[in-house]
Amino acid sequence: MYLEVLASDPAQPAPRRPRLFGLGDEECRRRLEAGPCLLHWVVRTRDLPAALAALAGAAGEPTAALGIAAPMQRGDLRWTLAIRADGARPPHGLPSVIDWGGAPHPCVRLPDRGVLLERLDVEAPTATSSALAPLRDPRVVFTKREHPALAARLRSPSGVVLIRGDSR
Repeated sequence: MYLEVLASDPAQPAPRRPRLFGLGDEECRRRLEAGPCLLHWVVRTRDLPAALAALAGAAGEPTAALGIAAPMQRGDLRWTLAIRADGARPPHGLPSVIDWGGAPHPCVRLPDRGVLLERLDVEAPTATSSALAPLRDPRVVFTKREHPALAARLRSPSGVVLIRGDSR
């Protein structure tokens, strides 16, 4: 498991395309003004086109609603991430999909900080829950809910930490 905290840097010039995961839209900025929250999640695959097609088909969405493959790079890390042209998160609480291209996952280069995911609650419409059922990770629990939401329970050296967020 890999937890990455993303935020917009207001000191940087505006990007050429919309910010990832809806971070540039006004509603998202207002929500984050109240404090950090869990907005989105990403699943790793070794076959990005197949994963997108499977998720889109099970959720009854066109593949474009989940994004198109966009090669990315930071330093010596290279990956492909499915991103939407408008920068928004996929609908219905669906995750974004990432493919590290057979390279080792970047977390193997990071020091162990003693933080472990105990549980990720994914609340989403029924179709989304069934689309994600093949993940089969006992820590990921799906619940039917009209409006998508996420919650993570992490065990840390300081104790249990709960991170919540509404992914609408």
